[in-house]
Amino acid sequence: MSLRSKGSAIVGRSATTVVLILACSTISEAQQAPPERIGVGIAITGVAGSKPWAIASARIGIPMATRFGLDADAGGTLGTERLNEGQVPSGGAADLHVRWMHGGRHESGWSGYLMAGPRVIAAHNIDASGQVTNHDPIWAFEAGYGVDWLTKNGWRGGVELGIGAGEPLLGVTGFLLWGRH
Repeated sequence: MSLRSKGSAIVGRSATTVVLILACSTISEAQQAPPERIGVGIAITGVAGSKPWAIASARIGIPMATRFGLDADAGGTLGTERLNEGQVPSGGAADLHVRWMHGGRHESGWSGYLMAGPRVIAAHNIDASGQVTNHDPIWAFEAGYGVDWLTKNGWRGGVELGIGAGEPLLGVTGFLLWGRH
């Protein structure tokens, strides 16, 4: 066997070995990451404004594709009785955001994701004398970043940081969902 044919054989075997290693690592990573299911649970959002307040809600999380999901919250406001002038949150709240797991879900179940979507909060306007003048909802487009962890038995929990455009709201949300496997 000539030196040239030995070199070709080594390169051919090396290339085959590299392809097999990459294929096996991709397959094992996909098999080990827990699959996300439709999950239902709770979410609590702390909102920073002129005075802090909160939103307690029920949440449903829906996987849309390997790296995309949809989360919807519906609930009510808490701690707004101290707010006594301007546009005051006063009841129901709902939001819907798309999440994109830019790095995919890791084998351990962790993922980081960008999120964006609309939020609406029932509100009323209070004038300087303390009188309610009208009822106008607060509309905001929210964008942010979240991290979550999905367990093998279906629990998904995480934390999100979002900022609203249109109405400047900064919110931190903690959530816990369960999706049956």
